[in-house]
Amino acid sequence: MHLSSCSSVVRLMCAQTVLPAFALIVLTSGHALAQQHVHKAGLAHDVPDFAVNPTTRAVRNGSWSTADTWSAGRVPAADEVVRIPLGVAVTYDVLSDAALESIAIEGSLTFRTDINTRLVAGVVQVMPSGSLEIGRAGSPVAPGVRAEIVIADRPIDISADPDQYGTGLIGFGTIRIHGAVVEPTFVRLSAEPAVGQQALGLQTAPASGWEGARLILPGTNQFTRGGAYQPQWEELVATAVTGAQVDLAAPLAFSHPGARDGDGTLDFLPHVGNLSRNVIVRSANPAGTRGHVIFLHRADVDIRYALFKDLGRTTIRPLDAVSNHIGRYSLHMHHTFGPEKPRADGYQFALVGNAIDGGSKWGITVHDSHYGLIRDNVVYNTAGAGVMTEDGSETGNVFDHNFVVRAWGTGTERADERRGNHDWGYEGAAFWFRGPNNHVRNNVAANANSFAVAYMMLDVGSVRIPSKPAADPDRSGTTINMMARPLVEFANNEVYASFAGLTIWNLGANCCSEVYEVSESVVLNTTMWHVGTTGFYGYGSNRLVFDGWIQRGDPRILANPNETVRAFDFGDYLVRNTVIRRADIQGLRLGIRLPSKAGDTRDIYGGNPGVLVVEQSTLRNVINIHATTMFGVTGGGRLLPPRQTVLRSVKFERVNGDVGDSPQFDVLMVFNPDEGPNANVFVSDEVLVYDYNNRPGDSFRVYYKEQSPTFRLPASSPDIVRAPVTGLTNEASWSQYKVAIAGAVAPCATERPGFGGFVCAIK
Repeated sequence: MHLSSCSSVVRLMCAQTVLPAFALIVLTSGHALAQQHVHKAGLAHDVPDFAVNPTTRAVRNGSWSTADTWSAGRVPAADEVVRIPLGVAVTYDVLSDAALESIAIEGSLTFRTDINTRLVAGVVQVMPSGSLEIGRAGSPVAPGVRAEIVIADRPIDISADPDQYGTGLIGFGTIRIHGAVVEPTFVRLSAEPAVGQQALGLQTAPASGWEGARLILPGTNQFTRGGAYQPQWEELVATAVTGAQVDLAAPLAFSHPGARDGDGTLDFLPHVGNLSRNVIVRSANPAGTRGHVIFLHRADVDIRYALFKDLGRTTIRPLDAVSNHIGRYSLHMHHTFGPEKPRADGYQFALVGNAIDGGSKWGITVHDSHYGLIRDNVVYNTAGAGVMTEDGSETGNVFDHNFVVRAWGTGTERADERRGNHDWGYEGAAFWFRGPNNHVRNNVAANANSFAVAYMMLDVGSVRIPSKPAADPDRSGTTINMMARPLVEFANNEVYASFAGLTIWNLGANCCSEVYEVSESVVLNTTMWHVGTTGFYGYGSNRLVFDGWIQRGDPRILANPNETVRAFDFGDYLVRNTVIRRADIQGLRLGIRLPSKAGDTRDIYGGNPGVLVVEQSTLRNVINIHATTMFGVTGGGRLLPPRQTVLRSVKFERVNGDVGDSPQFDVLMVFNPDEGPNANVFVSDEVLVYDYNNRPGDSFRVYYKEQSPTFRLPASSPDIVRAPVTGLTNEASWSQYKVAIAGAVAPCATERPGFGGFVCAIK
C-alpha cells in the first residue's frame, strides 16, 4: 500500500496572496435577497432567480448611465434589484461603487471595451435567454482598459439558498469574456536563473501583455524526504520587456536550476507564467465570504484572457452541506452541455488564455461537461487540484498547453481516502481526472505537493456520456464503464519539482482481481524532473504503454540513503500487459520497481504470465531494475500468476557522483518472503535480458541467488505460500514436487558486474 503525508509542506503552500484592485465589477450578497427566491425559478439544478422582484427594469435599449434606460427614471442605485428583460440591450459604461443587490440578464448586457468599467452586484445572473459580453472575438477589452469582478464579503442565507448558489457569477445563457491577448501565457526560460538575478531570458519573445505583468516562477528544487522542503516559487513583476528578456522589479530570492543528465548536460529549464489580465473576477475578502463562478446546462461560454482571483467557497476540508458546500469553485463548468446547435469552432465551450489564482478548492473545474477547449491557461496557488474533472463522465474535452503551479492540499499520495463521501481532489494535484475520456496534451505542472497528475477511475463503472457534441447525456446518452476505456490521449506533458508525478487508478482494470480487454492506453512523451518520490505509481491497469518517458533526478541528493526517488513503482496492485518503451531515466535511486502483483488468476487471463516489457531505453540510476518477491494485499498468495519481465535493448549506465554507500546495479534481485502480505515465493518469476547494452546476442536470464540448487526452502506460514515440505533444497523440491523458489532452479551460479543475482543462458 502507498501512504504518506506532507503536512509541513501543506502549511507552507496554503498562504494566499491578494492582487491590488483596479476597476472592479463587485458582486455582493444581502439578507434582503433571501426572501426573493423561495419559489422555484424553473432554472436547471434548482438555481433560484435572484432578481425575481426587481426594483428597476431596463425599459429600452441604451446605456446603463442614461436615466431613461430604466423604469425608475434613474441609474440603478445601491441595494437595488435590477432586471434586463428579454429583447432589451443595455451597454455598460460606468465606473460605479453602488452595490446592487442582484442583476438578472434576460436580454443583453454589453460592456464597453474602450473605457474602464466597474459593476457592483450581489449576484450577476445570466438567464437562459440572456447575454453577458465583456469583449468578444476580434474586439476584446482594449489593452490599458480594465474591467474587473470583485465579489463582496457578505453572508449567505442558507435557509433561503440552501445550495449556496448566491454571491457569484451564474450563467445559463451566452457569456463572452475576452480580455486583451496575453501571448504567450507561459514560456520556458532560455537559461538557469540565479539568486540575485534581476532579469529572465525566455525561449520565445513575448508578443503582448508582459510589460508590467505579475509573473510566477516555480521553484525547481527537488522535494526531499531527508529534510524540510523549502518552497522556492517566486511571484515577480516585469518592469520591461526587451525582445526575449524580461526585467524584474526585484532580484530573485532563489536560484532555479534546470535538470541535467548523468553527464551534467542541461536538459530542461523551468517556465514562467503570466498572471496579469485586464478582465478580472475576484473576491473582495479572500478570508471572508468568497465568490464563485458557475456556468450551467445550455450556457454558451467563451472566456479568454481573464483573471479569476481568490474565488471559491468550497475548501479541501471534508464536505458538509452547510459549512463546506460542494460545487462552489473558482471557475466551474457544471453539467454544461453548451448550445443545442454546436458551435462553429467544434467546441461546446472554451476557456482559453485565462489565469486562475488563489482557488479555495480547484482552479478550473469541468463537471459532467463535454467537448470543451481548455487551453493556454495559467493556474496558480489553488487548493486540492489546479484542473479537475469531477464525475468521470467528462468526454471529448481538450486540455491543451495549460500551466499549473503550486497546487496544494493534504499532501497524501492516496486519492481515495474520502471515497465513501464522494469527496475527491483534496490532495494537491495539478491535474486531477476522474475519467480517461479526454485529450490531455502539452500541459506543464510544477510545485504540486501530491501526485502532480492523477487519474482516478474508482466508482465510475456506470456513467452517462453524450452521444455527440451538444447532446444532453441524460436525454440521449450512453451508459459506459469508464474503467473499461483506454486513455483517449495523454501526450507531451511535463511535471517538475513536485512531490510525485503521475498516478493512475483502474485503467482497464478494477483494482484487485478484474481487468478488461481494452485497447492500449499510451502515455506518450512524458517528461519528469526533480520529482521527490515517484514518477509513476499504479493502482490497477491493463495494456498501459509508456512511450518516450524521460525522467531526471537531482543526483546531489543521492548521498542521503533516505532519498529513494524512483521512476516506476507498480506496487502490489493488479498490473497486466505493461510496456515501457524509449524511456530515458537518469539520476534516481531506483529506475523501475517490478510489479508485485502482475495479474490475478481470477482475471480474464487466468494463470497466464503477467508481462512487463522494457525496451529501447536508457537507465542510469543507482538501481536500474529492482525485482522483489511477489505479494498482494488483495489477491496474493496462490492467486498470483507468473511474472515475466523482458528487458530488450536496454542501455544500463552508472550514476556519476556521490551515492553514499549504495552499490549500483543494473538488475537487483531481492528475495524477501516478508516483502508484503500474502507472498508467493514459488510462483514463476522470470527476468529475461535481450541484447544487453544494445549488444546483439548478449542475452541471458537473471535468477535470484536463492534459486540455487542448494538453497533450502523457507518454513511454512499460514499467510505465505511456501514449501510443500519444509527444509528441502530447491533441487530436491523441484525433483519431487516441481516446486522451487521463483518457479525454477538456477542452472548456473555465474555472477556478472552490475547484477544482484545469477546470470545464466536463456533456455
